[in-house]
Amino acid sequence: MNITQQLEAATGWKFKELCIDDIHIYSNYIKKSKIPVNEWSTSFPYLYASSYLTILWTIIDNMLVTFRFSKSKNQIHLQCVPFGEGSPDHVVNVLYKCLMFCYTWNDKSNSHTKVSILNEAQLEFLQESNLFDKYFKFSYHKTRGRNVMERHYSIKKLISLSGKDFAYVREAINNFYRKNPGLIIRYYTPSDYDNLINLYNHWFKTADEKYFYISDKIEYRQILKYYAQLNQIILVAEIDGQIIGMIAGGELPNGQSWASLRKTINNGRGITQALVVKLAEEIHNLNPNIELLNDGTDDGQEGLIFVKEKFRPVLNLTLHSLYRK
Repeated sequence: MNITQQLEAATGWKFKELCIDDIHIYSNYIKKSKIPVNEWSTSFPYLYASSYLTILWTIIDNMLVTFRFSKSKNQIHLQCVPFGEGSPDHVVNVLYKCLMFCYTWNDKSNSHTKVSILNEAQLEFLQESNLFDKYFKFSYHKTRGRNVMERHYSIKKLISLSGKDFAYVREAINNFYRKNPGLIIRYYTPSDYDNLINLYNHWFKTADEKYFYISDKIEYRQILKYYAQLNQIILVAEIDGQIIGMIAGGELPNGQSWASLRKTINNGRGITQALVVKLAEEIHNLNPNIELLNDGTDDGQEGLIFVKEKFRPVLNLTLHSLYRK
């Protein structure tokens, strides 16, 4: 039996391995969700782009539940919180049911019986249930001794860049354009693929020395290949035909937006700021009702924290993992 058949035999739930056509199912369930959505762990483009990890989903008590299975360890856990309409009590009960199954499958290992990632807003939603403390415990995500933060920017503030708070971003963009008058930021086309792979490889050589952990090599390629099916905007920055930076992201089913990828050559000052602002403008043109841009986490790296804080996030959320007690 394959893994989906084994899981179905153990639970009676109908499992399916994630495929790109499931984007509409995820969109529908996310739109119904009362629990806030953490796009960096639950956005369908991210899930699909990392589906080499064996991502499986099923419907339990009218909620869409996403599991991650490790073939090498024969272990299973929840990738993220369930999606769908439900009160805190309902979501907590579904989570507990799923974690109890994972606990049994994982030979009663508490350390591997978990929800891989959830943000502070999701945790607060679950804690509204009186059952939370009975069933669960949680831990902070930490790198370099810091709590990992998820940062959300105001789209309108990024577009206007007004006031002293955005002086650094304005100056960085203006200086870069002044030094590079031939800079063009345009939409990606599939013919840019090889050049963007070269950009990633160049970025990786320097980033590998700075970042605690780099995990997006496969995701990067997948999003480039399937950007249209995944409803992702990809912008590239080039000077005299040479691509020096890129950013990807777009609108999400929860009514907000994200920046899913961002790579630049060298330290990226000026071009990084120009790309983020340009993406915000494109998202606003697409849907003026979108208020926030989720720029993901900082990985505890001081330089990245500095850059993201200069965009003046209006919402910072700590990240956690959730475990069965």
